[in-house]
Amino acid sequence: MNICDEETHLCFVYDYNLQYIDLFPNEIKDLTVLVFDKEGFLYRVYKDEADTTFPAGYTMKVSLEENEYTFVVWSGLNHDDFITNTFTRSTTCIDDLFVEIICKEEQGKVKRKIPSLWHGKLEKKWDKSTPDTIRLTKNLNTLRIIMKNLDDEGDEIDIHDFDVVLNCANGIYNYGNEPFEEPFDYYPYYKTNHPQTGAIAELNTLRLMAKQKNTLKIIHRETGENILGKDINLNTYFEALRLLQYEDMPLQEYLDRENHYGIIFFYKGFNKDNPSFGGFNVEINGWTIRDQDIEY
Repeated sequence: MNICDEETHLCFVYDYNLQYIDLFPNEIKDLTVLVFDKEGFLYRVYKDEADTTFPAGYTMKVSLEENEYTFVVWSGLNHDDFITNTFTRSTTCIDDLFVEIICKEEQGKVKRKIPSLWHGKLEKKWDKSTPDTIRLTKNLNTLRIIMKNLDDEGDEIDIHDFDVVLNCANGIYNYGNEPFEEPFDYYPYYKTNHPQTGAIAELNTLRLMAKQKNTLKIIHRETGENILGKDINLNTYFEALRLLQYEDMPLQEYLDRENHYGIIFFYKGFNKDNPSFGGFNVEINGWTIRDQDIEY
């Protein structure tokens, strides 16, 4: 193999969003780049961190022998929120690489605000000709859930009477950003009641996958009843309530590009002594489904 006699560069882009603009200089402030050789073993590790975020036009200097490599990039990989392998050159194998969210309260349950996490991957034969670009995917999603009673004669809904739980198999990832099929429950990090808006809960989850169920339930604490009737697969609603301009986009691409969801459940006839809702309408990001016969 030949040693490159000049430093070469990596460029990073985060335009995999619904704005289709590069938000890398707005959001990314740290990078961990793992370089694996063609046999799949760790060859180099590069790290960099900015005081706030990286400037526009940022590149990372690297020096590698001309060979075939796989670059795996993580941003937001802090030790307080995520665990991963010990990176050991010539020992760490790419197939064993993992990133897992830390469940601080109870295994399989996440009840806090999660910091943003990004992933990128590039496979190529390395040379020093031109800078190579690694595109990033944002794994973090934020859901703001509102329960609103539309009946003026009914009782107000108190968010603290309910457990809002989102179940997703997305807490552990391999090198390709594919999650292991191990379920995690995500709980709100913020709950409040607003006199005009309604009962509000906000929670995070990691990468939403189209091929897996992402199920939501709202449990009344006193009775243990799921007031949605049953666990609902949010993918069904995400699929149905996309704007017209995104309807031909594969669902997985849409879920990767969209990172914020406002979900409103409109109820009629809420009685705090008998919190059983006969029906509800659901609105996601401004679009409403009124047909409760939707297949979950």
